[in-house]
Amino acid sequence: MNKINLFTLAALIFFMLSCGSDNTEADNKLGKLEVEIPESLKDKPEVCKYIKEMNVVVDNYAMVFDEMIDEVGEYKGMKEEDLGTFDKIKLAKEAGKFGVASLEAFAKWGECKQKLDNFEKDLNPDEIEALGVVYKRFEKRMEQIQNKHKDFFGETKSGGNKPAASRLPTQKT
Repeated sequence: MNKINLFTLAALIFFMLSCGSDNTEADNKLGKLEVEIPESLKDKPEVCKYIKEMNVVVDNYAMVFDEMIDEVGEYKGMKEEDLGTFDKIKLAKEAGKFGVASLEAFAKWGECKQKLDNFEKDLNPDEIEALGVVYKRFEKRMEQIQNKHKDFFGETKSGGNKPAASRLPTQKT
């Protein structure tokens, strides 16, 4: 009987801790980013829902991007002729996974954009501008990925980061 109570208590504590956390996988791996809803939009439930949905899309895309870099980062700067058959297969597999996942994210982004178009006509210019929080959050997520994977992106002469594609294996010409 004592074992059952201890197990029940442990399960209850675990449940309470997991339910109390609003962190997403992206928050846990890249750093917490709050969902900001401007004061001028808080009385518009459909807009608040849109902002929350878009933040999920942004986080999901960020995780796809982060996972792809985790998988192919070891090939940074390698030439195609230096890759073995299995390396090429792995790169093709990861590129395919990233492509499919990106298409899914962009499809969801398109659905959200249609929702935005539907209620945007009822918003004033200041409220429309306030919706920019979604795009600012997307930029912050991408900055988090660049900071996490500095060794993958590398530094350019201007101090900016090189695009990911420039760090992948190159074809022999």
